Amino acid sequence: MKYAGCIILLLIIAGCSGSEKATIVEDKALTVFSDGEEYPSVASGNYFATNNSGLTTIKDFTDGYDKKIITIIFRDDNTIVESNDSIVLMGELSFATIKGDALTLVKYDDTWEEVNRLLK
Repeated sequence: MKYAGCIILLLIIAGCSGSEKATIVEDKALTVFSDGEEYPSVASGNYFATNNSGLTTIKDFTDGYDKKIITIIFRDDNTIVESNDSIVLMGELSFATIKGDALTLVKYDDTWEEVNRLLK
C-alpha cells in the first residue's frame, strides 16, 4: 500500500490520501472546554476537546482572530455545534456529534467556517 501508516496529527492530514485508514495522534496541548460551555474561548491554542455531561449546544467561539484554525475533538455524545451566522457548517445544518467525531474550523472576519469533519 502506497499510503499505509498515514498519520493525522490532531486531524490535520500529513501526506495521506486515498481510502487507507489513518492513525489519530492526540497532543498533550489539547484544551478541554468547560462542561456545558455554549460560547467557549479558543484563546489558549488551536486544539480543543469537549467533555459535556449533559446536552450542550455550541453557538460561537470567543477570542478567535481572522484566519485562526481550530480543531475540536468530541469526547462525549452530548454536544451539538449550531450552524448559524457565527458558525457556518457544510450543508448549513447543525452538527450533532458523537464521541470520536472531530471538526476543524477557520475564522474569516466574524464567521467560523467548516474546513473538515471526521465522523467516527
